[in-house]
Amino acid sequence: MALLTRKATLLLMVLVLTFLAICEAKITVSISNFLAEEYEDEVKLDLNVHCKSKDDDLGPHVLSFLEGYEFRFNPNIWRTTLFHCTMAWPSHFHHFVIYDQSRDGGCILNDSQCIWRVIESGPCKLETLPNRTEIWDSHPWNN
Repeated sequence: MALLTRKATLLLMVLVLTFLAICEAKITVSISNFLAEEYEDEVKLDLNVHCKSKDDDLGPHVLSFLEGYEFRFNPNIWRTTLFHCTMAWPSHFHHFVIYDQSRDGGCILNDSQCIWRVIESGPCKLETLPNRTEIWDSHPWNN
């Protein structure tokens, strides 16, 4: 009986380690500034971004027009990882959940990058359709 218990324990440990190795795939979130207001001449705006999760504060970043910022992390095994970002530019202050593991994936090796463009009406995420067509999916601000 002891041999059977040891084999079962070993098998369980191998399964858990395999699952954790799959879930260790890093997720990359990329945020790019596409803010431009049009007057007589086009005005390109700086975007102030500050992202946090429950455990990590990534600090403030200032993105010039068309500049990007990215961060990498490991999603948790409970599929509850969230990263919230505040985004501000002159006369605007918004909040958005830039990564929601239940919406954006994780623990899937082919689903390791979330690419976002920020425009005035809200962030747009690059999505690949089943036929491999890429589209920018617009999301409203969370506030």
